[in-house]
Amino acid sequence: MSATVFDKALELRNVADGAETATASETGIAFDVRFAPTIMWELFVTAIDAVSTDETYVFTLEVSDLVGGTYTEIAKHVWPRGKGVGRVGIPINGSVAAFQDTDSDWVRVTATLGGTTPSITYGSFLSKDANHVGAGVDVGDAVIWP
Repeated sequence: MSATVFDKALELRNVADGAETATASETGIAFDVRFAPTIMWELFVTAIDAVSTDETYVFTLEVSDLVGGTYTEIAKHVWPRGKGVGRVGIPINGSVAAFQDTDSDWVRVTATLGGTTPSITYGSFLSKDANHVGAGVDVGDAVIWP
């Protein structure tokens, strides 16, 4: 498992908010993601319902030019119900956000839940990953090869 640096200002969803039982979008955070080098979108699940065997859990990372504006998906991750709890880091590059929304200044996570009894407790944040390939775009940026 890779190491990450947690910055509260880049938290998209606090795991302490509890379980989601229906599709929900979090409030966007101010972050100029379109200028970011490769960063990680971290998702971690601490509880998941898979009892009915038809539950679905799809997470999307979305950007907008306004906190209450129209959000555009820049990344998607399907959490397999049989996976159970765990963590995954998804690489994101600012150029994708800039391509999808040239003036995006806000980023949020949406959990789309389906099935008979969906319930998931999760957290999400953006992070500079410490153990994967990075982009050295400024003096002092480290490029770490596996």
